[in-house]
Amino acid sequence: MDSDLGNEIAQSKQCILTQHHLGKDQLHWVSLIVDGKHDTVHYGDSFGDDMPSDLWDACQWWLTQHKKSLFTLETLPIGVSRAE
Repeated sequence: MDSDLGNEIAQSKQCILTQHHLGKDQLHWVSLIVDGKHDTVHYGDSFGDDMPSDLWDACQWWLTQHKKSLFTLETLPIGVSRAE
């Protein structure tokens, strides 16, 4: 299944929207759009934080299994709210 999804993004230039849980240290969900047509990953965090480097490295690694060129990271416009 992962191979099919990767090929759809890379070769068929498809776009997917997904959510990712940052894990037990950051009990928080973020949004990702992977755009194979423009070779971009859009990252949105309602806390306004940047994409963690380990998540970016994992995305780049997975995407390069399906396409030789690297994707660029862009900010996904999203409402920001922090609990005070």
